[in-house]
Amino acid sequence: MTRSRFFGPPLWSASVVLHCVLALSLLVLPSHSVSAATSSSGAQPLKVAAEDTRLDPHLQMMLRWQARDARSATNQVHAYLEELRAPAEVDGVPVLIRGDVSKAAIASTGAVPGTRAGFVTTAIAPLDALPALLALDGVVQIEASRQLHPQLDVSAPEIEATDVWGGTPPFYNGFTGTNVVIGVVDTGIDIDHADFRTSNNKTRLKYLWDQNTGGMNRPPEFNYGVEWTESEINAGQAAVQEDENGHGTHMTGVAAGNGRGTGNGQPQYEYVGIAPEADLIVVNVSPSESFIIDAVEYVFLRAASLGKDAVVLMALNNHLGGHDGTSNLDESLSALTGPGKLIAAAAGNFGNLDIHASANLSTNQTASIYFQVPNYTPSMGVFEFVELENWHSSGAEFRARLTSPGGHTTGWVYSGNTSGSVTTPDGTIGVENATVTNSKGAKRIRVFAFDVGDGNDVASGSWRLEVRRESGTQSGRIDSYVSDWRLNSGNQSPVFTSYVDPFGAVSSPATGDDIISAGAYTTKKNWVNVSGTPSFYVSNPTMWDIADFSSFGPRRDGVQRPDVAAPGYGVVAALSPDVLGGTSNVWIVEDGVHRIREGTSVAAAHVAGALALFLEEDPNLTPSAARAKLISKTRADQFTGAVPNGGWGHGKLDLMLVSTGIGDGPARFSMSPVFPNPTQGDARFRFTLSPQDADAAGNGVRVRIFDVRGREVGMVQGSRIAGPQEIIWDGRTRTGVMAAPGVYIGRLEVGDQYEVKRFVRLP
Repeated sequence: MTRSRFFGPPLWSASVVLHCVLALSLLVLPSHSVSAATSSSGAQPLKVAAEDTRLDPHLQMMLRWQARDARSATNQVHAYLEELRAPAEVDGVPVLIRGDVSKAAIASTGAVPGTRAGFVTTAIAPLDALPALLALDGVVQIEASRQLHPQLDVSAPEIEATDVWGGTPPFYNGFTGTNVVIGVVDTGIDIDHADFRTSNNKTRLKYLWDQNTGGMNRPPEFNYGVEWTESEINAGQAAVQEDENGHGTHMTGVAAGNGRGTGNGQPQYEYVGIAPEADLIVVNVSPSESFIIDAVEYVFLRAASLGKDAVVLMALNNHLGGHDGTSNLDESLSALTGPGKLIAAAAGNFGNLDIHASANLSTNQTASIYFQVPNYTPSMGVFEFVELENWHSSGAEFRARLTSPGGHTTGWVYSGNTSGSVTTPDGTIGVENATVTNSKGAKRIRVFAFDVGDGNDVASGSWRLEVRRESGTQSGRIDSYVSDWRLNSGNQSPVFTSYVDPFGAVSSPATGDDIISAGAYTTKKNWVNVSGTPSFYVSNPTMWDIADFSSFGPRRDGVQRPDVAAPGYGVVAALSPDVLGGTSNVWIVEDGVHRIREGTSVAAAHVAGALALFLEEDPNLTPSAARAKLISKTRADQFTGAVPNGGWGHGKLDLMLVSTGIGDGPARFSMSPVFPNPTQGDARFRFTLSPQDADAAGNGVRVRIFDVRGREVGMVQGSRIAGPQEIIWDGRTRTGVMAAPGVYIGRLEVGDQYEVKRFVRLP
């Protein structure tokens, strides 16, 4: 996800933001659904359904609003649809139906089913269909589809992808993602960018699905949006597709840009993605859960039709669910993976945002967990809310009470009970205590404060959630998350002010059992912009260290996430010219067609590209095997410390590591990482030779230094002796001048055998 320190709408276009509001709010009501609920016969079932705890609070509020004032809701829906330019096909509320229920049964209620993924089915449901949906056998929960948020000149060499390619762009003899699909589920793509075109100017996109554009050419499996094929894109029929945010274009460039695009007299192939010859399938997605699940299913379906493996890049996330792989999004996306079907996800950009708190209570002990709702200007006609999810083990019971800044309270709510909706001057508030147990046995306490259109806005200020442990023999730990919110607060999130816990903040779907996740570290903080002047990050991040925004793990259940860390702070890739309001020249690099960005989404794009290289080498790789292979290609240094850990996962991604597979030399020695790394002076290569190695070193022992273009810049001789030794390169080239700052490769050669290590020279 692009660097975004909030849950409110990040860097999306105005139309996409409105789509998010529509998907989340009470206002997602098509005209026929609104009118159907106005009759006396229709109002009563809606009121009854609104009390069903299997509905999330958003849907309960929608039903109450609808039963109370359908005409007002209809007018607001029409206004939003006009502003949104939403496809008429999306005629209802996007929901996630949890349970063993068939698509045919769902369709019988008037709802339109979408993807069935494991125990979750996406659907578009008119509000008046909710009572019938609840009456279906097997329905466990119905949740409103919630919003997710978006989260290479140095970065490709940094993970040693350039060595894996086996050549200099555009001529390769190694692994480049050939015959593998990278699916990008994001804000769209600039289909005309040369990085996504072949040398004869044909598109690299096999399919493009724009969920946010109406038209006749819908994907047959889904009843909304418009789909274009490779031939239609080449024929210019997809000209209406634009990436008005630019996030999707940049992510695609990091994962798979071929570097052909340039301008202003700059050379080509300066900014090449990790899998530059992969095929592309792109979905311009409406960023809420149900549409994202449909998008991932679409990518895998189309890749299968081409007979190709695929990896999907998921650079969007949220904080719903138990943070243990059991959220609707985690479980459904994991269910869609399999041999040759992989997903890479961003760990999240919440490392410096206090959205997680935790307490460990003994019996009869109480914790007062405070959270701050920022000052904001209430929006007319927009459903504003704050929601917390609190998770604990099934072997403990808690009671809970929510108190507003004005002192209004829900009263104590005991396990298995709900406060219902309590109307106060500080908003409509409520607590649901352990009415939901997830598939791994954890229980949820859900807390909410809503503005339901009655003039009582959600109050700014300090709120208090009290939790008291009643009993239980298992752990008394409770983890609290700011799981979702929408306020007109200038993108300032509610945050915890007590019991703050910086660990365990990796977000969904990176917490999925079969999803591979990435944290971010810094590889660039200075660059020359398109105006020819220096630019830099004012925050002055530490080079090669973890990004301050990168979310720390592990998962709530202790499972390691993120899996690895990859470059994600200061990465250059393709620029979309369609960005609303344009992109400041500060962020555009010299050639005018690439820009710099940061975020764990950028790191995930590196991982997606790496997984495509793996699939080219090893088709039908399973998610577990892909994770193991990725972990085997990580390294530790003075920045990572001992790994695995919550920030770095298993370490920095390095595709040239391990003794078999991509990028390996014909032999391995007991060679340590280059020290120091990065270096401003000497680079020291320490290794140990066995007697057999020393005897076989007929051509001698030496370290040769190469730049990232494969040019030899220096060489230092070693000794043909068994045991430990050290070779020191002083940073000078063969001509005696100091080598320029940049990424270098040291190749230890012992006779006909060799091993390589990457390192960085600083100015």
